[in-house]
Amino acid sequence: MLTAAAIRDLGLSRSLINLINGESLMTSIMSLILFTGIEDINVSLQKKVNHSLAFDILLEIWSYFLASFLFGILSSKLIQLWMSTVFEDDVNHISLSFSILYLIFLICKSGAYA
Repeated sequence: MLTAAAIRDLGLSRSLINLINGESLMTSIMSLILFTGIEDINVSLQKKVNHSLAFDILLEIWSYFLASFLFGILSSKLIQLWMSTVFEDDVNHISLSFSILYLIFLICKSGAYA
């Protein structure tokens, strides 16, 4: 947040500030995902003797990037379809959005620990 305050003091436009904040958030998330992937590969290689490093790398790429990307696209399309056809009230839209996003978070969290 120190960076956001410093950027705001420079007098940049709001859209540029949002772009910089979004880029830093994406960089942080990508580094966290990459770190946990490398850590998982290291743990699995210590447990198994005759195991392929390439298989572990491809498995981590599949599970973290491709599966989560596809699940995110599917979830967002379902939410868009549901919200455009089911409710007409803004209060219902907001409560539905938060409840569905929390449900998606719980599904992903339980899948990560399974």
